[in-house]
Amino acid sequence: MRELEHLLTQAGEADPDELLSESLLMSDVGTAYPILSPTVERHR
Repeated sequence: MRELEHLLTQAGEADPDELLSESLLMSDVGTAYPILSPTVERHR
């Protein structure tokens, strides 16, 4: 989860059109991220 968040941050900084971020979020892990993120935060 942290690695995906880090990659999204880097992609946002490097790509103002957000094409990289969109690609990351369309990946298998990126698709699961919005579902898993609240669960992971709850257990920290």
